Amino acid sequence: MDPSFLAQCAERLRREEADLEEQIRAYENLARSGLKDAVQELSAYDNHPGDLGSETFERSKDLALLDNARELRRQVRDALRRIEEGTYGRCVACGAAIDPARLEALPYVEFCLPCQR
Repeated sequence: MDPSFLAQCAERLRREEADLEEQIRAYENLARSGLKDAVQELSAYDNHPGDLGSETFERSKDLALLDNARELRRQVRDALRRIEEGTYGRCVACGAAIDPARLEALPYVEFCLPCQR
């Protein structure tokens, strides 16, 4: 693999990892706050049930986004590890070369297109 392309991918992965770390911290802070803090009320009893339902939905969505950010961070870290090991750009399933255009679009991709399907 072209060393300049590899360096470009590594830099992009490091930036992505930093962005994901920031997102994870923000979502974890939201998850730590209680439901009463989120709706800024002393009691849940004086709110319309629809308001609490909406807030519960938003809280569930935030937790799903947190899980997604953690999974993406894992994939990014795995890609950085593969760069260090010299296996980056090879499918983890079959060992075939991954198309550079695919790596450019998703630098943390683990599988070649046939294996991904």
